[in-house]
Amino acid sequence: MGTKVTMKDGAGHEMDEVKSTVVESSGDSEILTDSLGRKIRTRIPEILEEYDLMSAVGAHEAANPATSGLARITLYVAQIDDVPILPPRTRTQMRAILKQLGNEGIQVVMPVALKHQKKYGVDEETLKNL
Repeated sequence: MGTKVTMKDGAGHEMDEVKSTVVESSGDSEILTDSLGRKIRTRIPEILEEYDLMSAVGAHEAANPATSGLARITLYVAQIDDVPILPPRTRTQMRAILKQLGNEGIQVVMPVALKHQKKYGVDEETLKNL
Protein backbone atom coordinates (compact mmCIF):
# COMPACT_ATOMS: atom_id res chain seq x y z
CA MET A 1 0.00 0.00 0.00
CA GLY A 2 1.45 3.33 -0.98
CA THR A 3 0.85 7.01 -0.60
CA LYS A 4 -1.54 8.48 -3.16
CA VAL A 5 -0.24 11.65 -4.77
CA THR A 6 -2.48 13.77 -7.00
CA MET A 7 -0.67 15.72 -9.70
CA LYS A 8 -1.88 17.80 -12.65
CA ASP A 9 -0.61 17.47 -16.18
CA GLY A 10 0.09 20.45 -18.46
CA ALA A 11 -3.60 20.74 -19.39
CA GLY A 12 -4.70 20.82 -15.75
CA HIS A 13 -6.05 17.25 -15.67
CA GLU A 14 -5.55 15.39 -12.41
CA MET A 15 -3.41 12.26 -12.46
CA ASP A 16 -3.04 9.90 -9.50
CA GLU A 17 0.25 8.25 -8.78
CA VAL A 18 0.93 5.79 -5.99
CA LYS A 19 4.36 5.95 -4.39
CA SER A 20 5.52 3.09 -2.24
CA THR A 21 8.57 2.43 -0.13
CA VAL A 22 7.37 -0.86 1.34
CA VAL A 23 10.28 -3.29 1.30
CA GLU A 24 9.40 -6.84 0.28
CA SER A 25 9.81 -9.75 2.64
CA SER A 26 13.28 -11.11 3.29
CA GLY A 27 14.55 -13.88 5.54
CA ASP A 28 14.00 -12.05 8.83
CA SER A 29 10.98 -9.96 7.91
CA GLU A 30 7.43 -10.51 6.81
CA ILE A 31 4.85 -8.23 5.22
CA LEU A 32 1.54 -8.58 7.06
CA THR A 33 -1.81 -6.97 6.35
CA ASP A 34 -4.01 -6.00 9.29
CA SER A 35 -7.81 -5.75 9.24
CA LEU A 36 -7.54 -2.05 8.31
CA GLY A 37 -5.62 -2.99 5.16
CA ARG A 38 -2.31 -1.57 6.39
CA LYS A 39 0.89 -3.32 5.32
CA ILE A 40 3.12 -3.94 8.32
CA ARG A 41 6.69 -5.09 7.77
CA THR A 42 8.21 -6.93 10.70
CA ARG A 43 11.81 -7.27 11.82
CA ILE A 44 13.70 -9.38 14.33
CA PRO A 45 15.01 -7.17 17.15
CA GLU A 46 18.48 -7.38 18.56
CA ILE A 47 18.81 -8.48 22.18
CA LEU A 48 20.26 -5.13 23.29
CA GLU A 49 17.26 -3.31 21.81
CA GLU A 50 15.01 -5.41 24.02
CA TYR A 51 17.25 -4.88 27.05
CA ASP A 52 17.34 -1.11 26.53
CA LEU A 53 13.57 -0.90 26.05
CA MET A 54 12.88 -2.91 29.20
CA SER A 55 15.24 -0.57 31.07
CA ALA A 56 13.41 2.45 29.68
CA VAL A 57 10.01 1.00 30.58
CA GLY A 58 11.17 0.55 34.16
CA ALA A 59 11.43 -2.43 36.47
CA HIS A 60 7.87 -2.20 37.77
CA GLU A 61 6.24 -2.17 34.32
CA ALA A 62 8.75 -4.64 32.81
CA ALA A 63 7.80 -7.11 35.56
CA ASN A 64 4.19 -7.08 34.34
CA PRO A 65 3.93 -9.75 31.59
CA ALA A 66 1.18 -7.90 29.72
CA THR A 67 3.12 -4.64 29.67
CA SER A 68 6.46 -6.20 28.75
CA GLY A 69 4.77 -8.30 26.07
CA LEU A 70 3.22 -5.25 24.42
CA ALA A 71 6.51 -3.39 24.69
CA ARG A 72 8.34 -6.26 22.98
CA ILE A 73 5.82 -6.32 20.13
CA THR A 74 6.80 -2.75 19.22
CA LEU A 75 10.37 -3.94 18.60
CA TYR A 76 9.12 -6.24 15.82
CA VAL A 77 7.62 -3.42 13.73
CA ALA A 78 9.86 -2.08 10.94
CA GLN A 79 7.32 -0.25 8.81
CA ILE A 80 3.61 0.59 8.67
CA ASP A 81 2.55 1.24 5.09
CA ASP A 82 5.21 3.66 3.81
CA VAL A 83 6.33 4.88 7.23
CA PRO A 84 9.54 3.37 8.61
CA ILE A 85 9.38 2.66 12.35
CA LEU A 86 12.59 2.92 14.34
CA PRO A 87 13.02 0.59 17.30
CA PRO A 88 11.71 2.38 20.39
CA ARG A 89 14.31 3.44 22.93
CA THR A 90 12.02 5.21 25.39
CA ARG A 91 8.70 4.53 27.04
CA THR A 92 7.16 7.42 25.07
CA GLN A 93 8.36 6.02 21.74
CA MET A 94 7.03 2.57 22.67
CA ARG A 95 3.63 4.05 23.51
CA ALA A 96 3.55 5.97 20.22
CA ILE A 97 4.16 2.76 18.24
CA LEU A 98 1.45 0.95 20.23
CA LYS A 99 -0.95 3.76 19.40
CA GLN A 100 -0.04 3.57 15.70
CA LEU A 101 -0.48 -0.21 15.66
CA GLY A 102 -3.75 -0.24 17.54
CA ASN A 103 -5.49 -3.53 18.25
CA GLU A 104 -5.58 -4.34 14.53
CA GLY A 105 -1.81 -4.11 14.09
CA ILE A 106 -1.01 -5.86 17.35
CA GLN A 107 -3.21 -8.76 16.29
CA VAL A 108 -1.06 -9.48 13.21
CA VAL A 109 2.37 -8.71 14.71
CA MET A 110 1.88 -10.73 17.91
CA PRO A 111 2.17 -14.16 16.22
CA VAL A 112 5.52 -13.12 14.68
CA ALA A 113 6.81 -12.01 18.07
CA LEU A 114 5.57 -15.19 19.76
CA LYS A 115 7.13 -17.38 17.07
CA HIS A 116 10.48 -15.66 17.52
CA GLN A 117 10.31 -15.79 21.32
CA LYS A 118 9.58 -19.54 21.22
CA LYS A 119 12.41 -20.13 18.77
CA TYR A 120 14.95 -18.51 21.07
CA GLY A 121 13.19 -19.08 24.38
CA VAL A 122 15.02 -20.79 27.20
CA ASP A 123 12.97 -22.80 29.62
CA GLU A 124 13.33 -22.66 33.39
CA GLU A 125 14.97 -26.10 33.60
CA THR A 126 17.73 -25.06 31.19
CA LEU A 127 18.42 -21.94 33.25
CA LYS A 128 18.78 -24.02 36.42
CA ASN A 129 21.44 -26.17 34.77
CA LEU A 130 23.65 -23.30 33.59
